[in-house]
Amino acid sequence: MSQLFAVFAWDAAGSESLRAETRAAHFAYIESIIDTLAIAGSMLIYKVENREEAKAIFENDPYFKAGVWGRWEIHPFAAVAGEWVGGRLIL
Repeated sequence: MSQLFAVFAWDAAGSESLRAETRAAHFAYIESIIDTLAIAGSMLIYKVENREEAKAIFENDPYFKAGVWGRWEIHPFAAVAGEWVGGRLIL
């Protein structure tokens, strides 16, 4: 059964040029893993079996490999309220 894991990633100092250089490869990678994504943007939320799978997908991202992200964290994610989950509190 799939679980949700949120990845928060912060850019490394001075990584602007690395980001620009690898942007196309990053977007192509995002397209290639689109079925594992609940959302991609300022954070990534993966639909995977476990944390290890989320970590492996994240570490295969061209931004990760190029060193764009200097710090990152992976956390279980549970959507409990809001438009995307029907608006009501889900417990």
